[in-house]
Amino acid sequence: MDSASPFTLLCSRCSSVLSPSRDRLIICATCGSKFPVLADNIPVLVENPDDHCAMAGGEMLATIQYVDSLLVKQERELERCKRPQALRRLMDALRTSSAVVKQLLSMISQRWPSKPLVKDRPPGLTTRMNLMYFVRDWGGRSSAESVIADIMATLRRQLPQTAKRDTALVLGAGTGRFAWELTADFTNVLALDWSIASALSYALLKTGPVALHELNELNVATVEDVAVPVTCEIPPRGGSKDPDRLARLHWVVADGQKAPLSAESCATVFSIYFSDQVLADVLVNEVWRLLCPGGVFVHFGVLGYDHGIFDEMLSAEELCARFVDRGFQVAPCEWAPHLFPSSQSLVQVRMNAFAFRAVKPIPADAPATC
Repeated sequence: MDSASPFTLLCSRCSSVLSPSRDRLIICATCGSKFPVLADNIPVLVENPDDHCAMAGGEMLATIQYVDSLLVKQERELERCKRPQALRRLMDALRTSSAVVKQLLSMISQRWPSKPLVKDRPPGLTTRMNLMYFVRDWGGRSSAESVIADIMATLRRQLPQTAKRDTALVLGAGTGRFAWELTADFTNVLALDWSIASALSYALLKTGPVALHELNELNVATVEDVAVPVTCEIPPRGGSKDPDRLARLHWVVADGQKAPLSAESCATVFSIYFSDQVLADVLVNEVWRLLCPGGVFVHFGVLGYDHGIFDEMLSAEELCARFVDRGFQVAPCEWAPHLFPSSQSLVQVRMNAFAFRAVKPIPADAPATC
């Protein structure tokens, strides 16, 4: 992160304060750890940055290899295919996806070539990237934009009028859409995500529009709907870029369960589609650590737990209770629209999303530090 950022970052190994980046690198003066700084001054502050970059590169490489092999197969099938128009549209979509992933891969290798990405890819790695959320968040499709607007209205209702609007941290920021929206409300926003691909997707958008496709495999009305060309851009649906808003958003690749920020350094923390990705007590304790007295935590999302631990698959009521037990003042939750992946599938699992805020109280004998 560059010297213009208002956020003080810590070493992910020894928790010492880090100096601003120098020539694509941050070196901890205390323990000597080295952390890469990727495109758009995005630092990778994880315990093993070499392995983390290699994993991200391996995922991208696996995606490119898979798509390219699929295109070769489809090219052979094109002449005897009974739906050549639909197949050509799918092939166009695959080509645009492969081109974008290749750009993202080059953004890693050009900045952090200290370890060969191919050789360091773990044996048997088959994980591939999915650009569906990138298209949904930045493609400007009417259905997605309507729900994003509803979600932002919910987040703003949850923010107290007295909340300070200088800095905000977004945990699990994904491709950065909500963090970017919050630059209209806060002077500076820090987007934090574990995924290098997500962070670099936003960095790529800042360089200009990105051409992709929205894929719809089932329940489509016309052949054209099978693969719809989409232009992803900031802001969605075009318009002039606001350089002031772009400058307010900063990024860091890090673990949201242990953010590389000092205690009581945040006035506002957002968890948007992130709370169900971590254990509740880990989230509660980390938010308590990060917030200054008087600081506000805002949650939005579904509870679609992936970890499968029954005792941690909490209801909305139980999750709010964990915050109350830790000492937070919790406002009643409200239910809101859930942002579905872009799909015209006949069957979708529908889950409600809920929002609530938790305020870290100010001790009676101490002034607010936010």
